[in-house]
Amino acid sequence: MTRGFVTIATGKQRYYEIAANLLASYRHFTANPLPFAIICDAENEYTALFDDVIVIDDPCRSYVDKIFLPCYVPYDETIFIDADCLAYKDLNDLWEVFENQPDFSVLGKSYPPDYRYAWFKREDVAEYAEAITFIPDFIGGVYFMRNTNALREFANTSLDILSHYHRYTFRQFENPCDEPVFALATAVHGFKPADRDRFPICFYPHAITFESDIEAGWVAYDSRYDSERAIHENPYLVHWGSGNTALPPYTIISTRLTAAEHPTSPPQRNVHEDTPPNSLHNVDALPSSGAHVCNRRLPTLKFAAAFVRNRIIVERRCDHHVQPRVWRLPRRIPRAGHQEPRQLAHGVHHGRVEAHVGFGTRFRANCA
Repeated sequence: MTRGFVTIATGKQRYYEIAANLLASYRHFTANPLPFAIICDAENEYTALFDDVIVIDDPCRSYVDKIFLPCYVPYDETIFIDADCLAYKDLNDLWEVFENQPDFSVLGKSYPPDYRYAWFKREDVAEYAEAITFIPDFIGGVYFMRNTNALREFANTSLDILSHYHRYTFRQFENPCDEPVFALATAVHGFKPADRDRFPICFYPHAITFESDIEAGWVAYDSRYDSERAIHENPYLVHWGSGNTALPPYTIISTRLTAAEHPTSPPQRNVHEDTPPNSLHNVDALPSSGAHVCNRRLPTLKFAAAFVRNRIIVERRCDHHVQPRVWRLPRRIPRAGHQEPRQLAHGVHHGRVEAHVGFGTRFRANCA
């Protein structure tokens, strides 16, 4: 029996680059790498890094391409990882999570048929309503597939849902997307999700505060959907969301990963190894804004701050150490310069970063 991973990249070169970053992060954290394939629409320098390459004709170059994943499984058992993810632990642990799962499986939760907050409601899926005995809830990014007749039947159901997508009502996605299609298909076939608590994933768009050290495999964050605002540490994956891969801190973190994987090539930034990552248990809210900042002890601090997509993104430089910090702006705050990333502030401060966003809004990070 063959086992391996697969990801997908079609269209712009950037998607091939982030797929290569995913591959590098997987190999960085596993001592026994399994074959890793890529589904793509062209071969290039990035696909050459993978063990197997599957070239498809006429891709949609959108979420829709992922709906065809069950048609292209390269191994007897295959785990798909979205290209906009980075591994922070050994992904081989996923095989134990999916060991006794159905022939198509996701990481999530299952709820009673009257659950109202997942990808669909039972009364909104027309002819499939009678087959629904549970409602799956998950965020796509990891899919398990076992190459069997049951998987092929599941693929046929998924493609049928895709061809009649607008007959049904799904939450959030007006146009076809893999998550609502697979959610309905798994419910129809009775394929309950694997418990996502066994394989924690940080979905970066939901993070309010976020710190990471890719070389050490360390992440700490809190989620806007956690009512207790608890700090979560050390997930297996960070799922960035494709739009965030063009911005810091992903670009900084991927650069550090590349430098760690290729130490002979001159890194863009040198990491000061004497500064270990520390936890985020000391997190304070600024009364004036509701934003959250992360306290950390640092000496004299050089910094640059930029305003990008409703966030303050601060690169903090201390000696040769570079670490990105992110503070999300509350949506109620007027956003200055939101059309383009804009340099807000830079300089040297002793123990405090202040970023002025306009309209009297100020964000501080106390570092002393």
